[in-house]
Amino acid sequence: AAAASYGLGPEPGNWNIHARSASPWYLSLQPVLAQIWPSAFYTEPDGAQVLDTSLLVSATEVSSQPQTVVYQINPRAVWSDGTPLTYADFVYNWQAQSGQARFTDAGGTPYKPVDPAGYDDIAEVTGSPADPYTATVTFSSPYAGWRSLFSYLMPAHIAGTVGFGSGFSDPVADLVSAGPYLVAQVHPGYSLQLVRNARYWGTPANLAAITYYFTSTLAETLDALFAHELDVATVPAAPATYQLLQAAGGRSVRGMASAAYEDLDFNQASPLLSSPVLRQAIMMALDRTTMAADVLAPYGVSAAPVENRLYLPGEAGYSADGTGYDKAAPAAAL
Repeated sequence: AAAASYGLGPEPGNWNIHARSASPWYLSLQPVLAQIWPSAFYTEPDGAQVLDTSLLVSATEVSSQPQTVVYQINPRAVWSDGTPLTYADFVYNWQAQSGQARFTDAGGTPYKPVDPAGYDDIAEVTGSPADPYTATVTFSSPYAGWRSLFSYLMPAHIAGTVGFGSGFSDPVADLVSAGPYLVAQVHPGYSLQLVRNARYWGTPANLAAITYYFTSTLAETLDALFAHELDVATVPAAPATYQLLQAAGGRSVRGMASAAYEDLDFNQASPLLSSPVLRQAIMMALDRTTMAADVLAPYGVSAAPVENRLYLPGEAGYSADGTGYDKAAPAAAL
């Protein structure tokens, strides 16, 4: 019956992680919704994408022309209010995030997703009441990263009523769960508590409860950690903060690479950047290896530049495809 306290970050004003209006709270929403809204695949620490076998029996790419993926939903899957989880949830999650004007939110307003990538490559998602646990996704153009889709699956029967963009304002009422936890209570401005979801059909959660404390600033989070008021906190720390936490002792501090990377894109339509020679010169002038080392070395994290547009270092399928500008060549750039 153990419980844990977690330093969350700023309190979200909108609890729908997929809505553009909720983007300021993205980092606060991730750890909470990962316990509540299921995902077709989850990412292991080594970057491998693994099927969530509680939610899905299988997810199979059955055709490449057109690319077609069939999701077999676990017939035991059910939302915490007793509503079965079916193909209708997959249909809604596609429509709301597709960016297509033909689909509209509650009240007839346009959906405004934070990122339509992948969903805008889907032509249709189909299913039938006769076979509610099969969802077939047909793409209009191939999408290599299809396993990243249908993450943090929204409950269609709730979202279609309260609204995608601004309706998820009450986490107790709105965050109907199909995960190991559900929202028990919220103290505005202070905390949110999760408890085990009694309707969850998968492996029961290890902890009886998790309390997420809202922290508005990094300094507030650090003070709570030093006072042992928090069991866990994820801190986007500058090197000095990381070293301070290590030196304090009494807790485990780990530096971890995220699944984010910085990149430089050229707008070739701009007259200033229309010259291939100029673009080559800019790339030759950049010492990416040193940049990566300057950013990551203080954390003891591997400091190699990212050389692939689909995979990160350490992921299966990663290959160094960007080796043309591995070493800075300032003289040649000039």
